[in-house]
Amino acid sequence: VRDSNGAPVEGAIFRFDDAGDVRHPAKKDTSDATGFFRVGVAPGVYRVTVEPERRSHLAAIRVPGVDLTRSFARDFTLPVGVAISGRVTDKRGLPVAAADWDAILESTNTTAATPTDNTTFDGSYRYVVARGLYKLRLTPPASSGLDSVIIQHVSLDRDTTINVDYAALGGGGGGDGSPVLRFGPAGNPTHTTAGFALVLTRPVARALVEIYDVSGRRARVLHDGPLPAGTQPLAWDGRRDNGAQAHTGVFFVRARMDGHESVTRFVLLP
Repeated sequence: VRDSNGAPVEGAIFRFDDAGDVRHPAKKDTSDATGFFRVGVAPGVYRVTVEPERRSHLAAIRVPGVDLTRSFARDFTLPVGVAISGRVTDKRGLPVAAADWDAILESTNTTAATPTDNTTFDGSYRYVVARGLYKLRLTPPASSGLDSVIIQHVSLDRDTTINVDYAALGGGGGGDGSPVLRFGPAGNPTHTTAGFALVLTRPVARALVEIYDVSGRRARVLHDGPLPAGTQPLAWDGRRDNGAQAHTGVFFVRARMDGHESVTRFVLLP
């Protein structure tokens, strides 16, 4: 096992899943310091997942239809990727554990192998993907009663922080420099139009604030340009980019800047 720069990968773990998504145990399923591995598994045809060590900057790969009915040799290359991390909190500001992220590469509509993409007990998460343009989907556990979040056209070319806040946060900006979105006087739910405030701890050269509907389609760009530090009011007139009135339903407002993101859910009523 080597990375995309040709360096050996130590500690890569191999997973073997059959056509029924049943995982089969393997003997000696990790690579050594030279990247060499010798894995034993029951004969069959498997989807093979190769996972790097958890804190690395290498992306896992998933190879379907690998015929292991006989012994053979094969090399694997793990791409050097970018880390996506952040925290998910519920409507009360409490951490959401066991929420699952999916990263779908838009050019091929394939889901990346992200074995470490679930949130932990404190709502935090970290996973690594190869660089590219993705649709990201967050699925909270059914017991939480929270909606899934879909974010389209996310260009991942460097380490990125994405915090998902199901409630409007008040007060100052995030301690890690991430933006905080809170609602205006109309609150949430809101009728016909919506008001927000973007709280920044420092000025940014470019802030992109967008409205998305629940299916992940972009409804409106609220701001695209520089912003000073402090609380910046933003308003949405309830119309899409094409001038059409947005239908009643669930929407998300997303703020992106300097490798940080914040996403907040709201409901638009008649």
